[in-house]
Amino acid sequence: MQRLEFEASLHDAVSPTPRESAVAKFDYWHGFIRDWLLNQGVPADRADAVARVHISGIYGLQYDFVVNRDRPAAEAALLLLMDYFFDGLDRALDQQQ
Repeated sequence: MQRLEFEASLHDAVSPTPRESAVAKFDYWHGFIRDWLLNQGVPADRADAVARVHISGIYGLQYDFVVNRDRPAAEAALLLLMDYFFDGLDRALDQQQ
């Protein structure tokens, strides 16, 4: 299923009549994470960039899993990504104090 979603996203990027479902999904999750970060007290410019890095990392790990079919490695990388995300959140909030 992830492979089909990825292929559809790539097709949309070059299609003269894209469905833009992948864009809508990315925008939704980017906005969701950005808004959550804003509610945690992260400045707007930082929250936008952090949200984009985080959601892009998750998409990249999905691609990694589809291509390499190594679930334990993808899961380990996801846990590391989450650690980086929350460590970065802590640093951003500490800088404000």
